[in-house]
Amino acid sequence: MDKRKIFISTGEISGDLYGSNLVTALLNEDRNLEFWGIGHTKLKAVGVNIIADLATASTIGIFEPLKYLPRIIYTFFKVKSFFKNNRPSLVILIDNQGFHMQVAKVAKKLRIPVVYYIAPQEWLWGTDRAGLKVINNTDLILAIFKDEADFYKRLKGNVSFTGHPLVDIVKSQFTKNDFYRKYDIKEEKRILSIFPGSRWQEINKTFPVLLEAAIELVKKHSDLQIFVSVSSEKFRARIEELVKSTGLKTAIFYSDNIYDLIKNTYLSLTVSGTITVEHALLGTPALVGYRFNKISFWLIMFLLRKKLSRIGFMALTNIIFKKEVLPEFMQDKCTVENLVSVADHLLGDQNAYLQLKDELSGIRTFMGNEGSVNQSVKSILQLLNRE
Repeated sequence: MDKRKIFISTGEISGDLYGSNLVTALLNEDRNLEFWGIGHTKLKAVGVNIIADLATASTIGIFEPLKYLPRIIYTFFKVKSFFKNNRPSLVILIDNQGFHMQVAKVAKKLRIPVVYYIAPQEWLWGTDRAGLKVINNTDLILAIFKDEADFYKRLKGNVSFTGHPLVDIVKSQFTKNDFYRKYDIKEEKRILSIFPGSRWQEINKTFPVLLEAAIELVKKHSDLQIFVSVSSEKFRARIEELVKSTGLKTAIFYSDNIYDLIKNTYLSLTVSGTITVEHALLGTPALVGYRFNKISFWLIMFLLRKKLSRIGFMALTNIIFKKEVLPEFMQDKCTVENLVSVADHLLGDQNAYLQLKDELSGIRTFMGNEGSVNQSVKSILQLLNRE
């Protein structure tokens, strides 16, 4: 019996993680599936035949994506050709709205069923009209937030509320003693972790500010041990180069299970995105910074001023809570002085620190229950078996 071909596509490190867990769960239910797609190391590790990798081409802004445009266009036509010559039974798209909405249109024209997992956030940023475009180009939306499910259901979309996959994924196996022993950290030390991000623009623009702030904090608090997370080996050389340029010699570069590091970190300095939700789920306080190209930033503020004023926050955790739980610093506010001032307070005031940890514990109220991946698999197989 020929295997049924599924095409799965993601353009970011976080999507690569979600996709790998989804593929593993699907194969556990049906071994007669064969996966092809666009992905990074985690999708490749679970057996997906990778035809392209856009993870390191992921950007946010107006001008930032332009340098990757030839690569993105080439990949789009490669996908289009794959659909025509190796027609899959199903297409699963994960996040990455700009690219994937175009892929969805191609699949729909070829009458290939489309599932959108981590769908465009039109329920948060957009309009009913934009939401209808998502519905018209998909056969199933797997909603990770209740508000998202309600939005697409109101527009008559075929929606399954799965809950957020991070609830299943975010787990640490290491106790503090085991973690400290593995990395030879003295018991009295507190870990200050830096998460530079998974986009070149984050590493080049925001990470240097976070790094300088961390160095200043070590001068004030001698019990701190700096860890620097490396989200992909493709970024390692640049990250190490930036750290070396500061003269810092005691930083530990970390590329193992990210959740073990977050769980055993006392305080983090991080870029925005999924990483802030992972911190909230593990109860680890963090300061969130982000810097764009200056012209891009002002254009974004001008073009999206109404939407930004409605949302109010940059960090995904704060968007979920609808208030600033994790201190966030965008663009001109993302300075060494501002980061050090707030971090210094949290490092020195135990009551303020514990209050922040307590607030973070409320994140699970918004994220759904465990079993998100299994619910997604059930909905996908129902659609696949109906075709």
